[in-house]
Amino acid sequence: MQSSYKLKLLFLSTEYGVIFNIVFLIYTGESIDQYHKGNFVKQIEFVKGLSKTFNVSRTDTNVGIVTYAGDAAVRYRFEDITNQTELENALDTLTLSGSGRNIGKALIVAQKDLFNRSMPDRNDTVRDILVVITDGGSDDDIAVPTYALKEDGVTIFSVGIAQYVPGQLNEMASDPDSDHVFTIDNYDELGPIMAPLKDEIIKGWYLQTLTSERAIFQIDI
Repeated sequence: MQSSYKLKLLFLSTEYGVIFNIVFLIYTGESIDQYHKGNFVKQIEFVKGLSKTFNVSRTDTNVGIVTYAGDAAVRYRFEDITNQTELENALDTLTLSGSGRNIGKALIVAQKDLFNRSMPDRNDTVRDILVVITDGGSDDDIAVPTYALKEDGVTIFSVGIAQYVPGQLNEMASDPDSDHVFTIDNYDELGPIMAPLKDEIIKGWYLQTLTSERAIFQIDI
């Protein structure tokens, strides 16, 4: 009884009644600025702006960063960033490097190194969100890692810019696609999708609380 009470208090003390783990997959291939100088900065500003609509902290919204081109790597883990200022400073350290677009590798890295439920001290009383940003098609397989992430309960949002591949965006995104896929023609249009993307992240949580037996409103105290 006491543990359930503490869990409820923890959730209700957060901005939206739940702790979010949000991971951004950021494209750092050199081709991003070859099409139009400044696209990479616009991508970074989008991540800053979207994260600013949440309360980035150890007890509210945790943010992780994975970068990808031909290779993929975790650049910042949830525990590395404790507030919005640290997140923005971390994002400012990212630079362009490499070629190719292996989104599949980035999905694998996110699943194994950030969303892995078998990791020590892993907090499972959270809502896991993955935001994939891409301006083209993946060069490698995305089906297997996408399935693994969804099996782990990760909600995936696809953000496609310019030369995206619609079928890949839909395959990666959680269902329904209409709520989890966002497409735009260029990087200048990233700003206007911040609000609807944030709304869908929040809406997904509230819908879950209405149907899940694990919802905080159904915990006895």
